[in-house]
Amino acid sequence: MTIALSRSSIRYSAVALAATAALALAGCGSSSPSSRSLAASAPTHTSTSSNPTPTTARLTTLSAKTSSSGRAANTDKGFVAAIPAGFRNATAPAQSLPIKTLYLAMGPRASGLTTNINVVRESSEGMTDINAVVRAELKGIRLVLPDARQFSTPESVTVAGEPAQAVDYLYGSATRLLHLRQVIVEHGGWTYVITYTASSTGYQASLPALSQVISSWRWT
Repeated sequence: MTIALSRSSIRYSAVALAATAALALAGCGSSSPSSRSLAASAPTHTSTSSNPTPTTARLTTLSAKTSSSGRAANTDKGFVAAIPAGFRNATAPAQSLPIKTLYLAMGPRASGLTTNINVVRESSEGMTDINAVVRAELKGIRLVLPDARQFSTPESVTVAGEPAQAVDYLYGSATRLLHLRQVIVEHGGWTYVITYTASSTGYQASLPALSQVISSWRWT
């Protein structure tokens, strides 16, 4: 199936690609036709290659390349955040991924799936109201991951003083079910998306790691 993308549809792709990367890193890569179609049409700021379609094989090779957990992962993309205890700093090797990833922490495995936290950002394109931003981002997720389900009502949170919203949803089969939580925040003309992904059975156990990332977050 081929999806005709408008300019506004392409704008949504970064948050959805963040989820696609998270799924592949966890070991549950998306194979929906819409995700392949949208990934191939993603804007250049979400990709580091001429063929941005994410592949599970390439993404999961990071498991063998990550460094030890550190107290902080510095980036030149407007923020600094801690690498949670029990997670490995994979930010540096993530720069070679087909999806532009600003931060990546790889965590424990549960039910055969790898817990991970990644951060991507995209231009807010003039939108500053967090409610409008989140509506746009959720539209993108549903477009690229049509099998995602059980979306929660957006929850108001704060990231380093900025209003943000968090959304949970499920993706995958009954035997490889993933629980994702995405925190969306706008700052300085950019929309940042913090994606925590874990197996449905391991979600609660590693959820404090996401809190560590958010509580340590500082704008630079």
